Amino acid sequence: MTGYRRKRSRKTGRVWSVLYSLMTGSFLFLVCLWGSGHVDLLLSGDEELHEVSKDVTAGDAVIEETLWEVHCLDVGQASATLIISKECVMLADTGNKDDANFVLNYLAEQGVTGLDYLLLTHPHEDHIGAAAKILREIPVDRVLMPDIDIDMCETVCYAELLSAIEEKEPLTDYPKAGDTYPLGDMSFTIVCPDPEWQPIKENINESSLGVHISDGEFSILLYGDGKQYCEAYMTQQEIATDILIVGHHGSSYSSSATFLETVHPKYAVISCGKDNDYGFPHRVVLDRLASVGAEVFRTDELGTIIFLCDGKNITF
Repeated sequence: MTGYRRKRSRKTGRVWSVLYSLMTGSFLFLVCLWGSGHVDLLLSGDEELHEVSKDVTAGDAVIEETLWEVHCLDVGQASATLIISKECVMLADTGNKDDANFVLNYLAEQGVTGLDYLLLTHPHEDHIGAAAKILREIPVDRVLMPDIDIDMCETVCYAELLSAIEEKEPLTDYPKAGDTYPLGDMSFTIVCPDPEWQPIKENINESSLGVHISDGEFSILLYGDGKQYCEAYMTQQEIATDILIVGHHGSSYSSSATFLETVHPKYAVISCGKDNDYGFPHRVVLDRLASVGAEVFRTDELGTIIFLCDGKNITF
């Protein structure tokens, strides 16, 4: 793996930036008070001042050092998830075609100069729309995608993707369930669809690649728009996860009660557009997630959602 994340601690840097600002401001404030004769009063309240400072920085200082990050990008009624471990980077799906500039700018803001992996769960525009432009704009070492012939999904978007792959020549894999890849301090395994599954033009969603990403202690599971067949296959494997990227944007055709009871996520992310035409997420899915105790995060309500892990805790 090349490792396209520039070495920096985004979270730690923000903590020190906050602390530096507080310390600088406090010093100037003390200088002013010293001349006015009020400094003794301020110093006598040191314990109270310490509590205030702790509250100010508490949200930024929960974890000591970020080992991996998951960014669930707000791409409206679409999906794009960025996973960073050490300097290694994977982008799982890319949002719609119109999201390309947003995604590329977001990657740049995170210090990402290329991708070790571009994972495309299935060839629908809301998952691969920006992929062609991303391939042409930044280095991509390896593309992972289901082996679906253009005749199965005759869209301009898919044709553009295949053309970009042919032009840029990244390593391209059509992985099967059980295949495993390294990702910094983590690794990920393809967990669906069933190797015996044959793509059907009328049901491309069930060809979605499912990926279980783990550091040995914590894990993330995403599976595009997979529905009952994908979920049944993963249920057989008894996969459990901490962070679940909810299937098919919160559609009732995904997230069955049996599947959710098996994977039992602590956190569930739903990527969907505000006031979308499909009514996602469906109420029954929210109820099922509540029944397994999952804390739900929605991009239509919260925007881009970021999880950070130091190997001991996950915070957001």
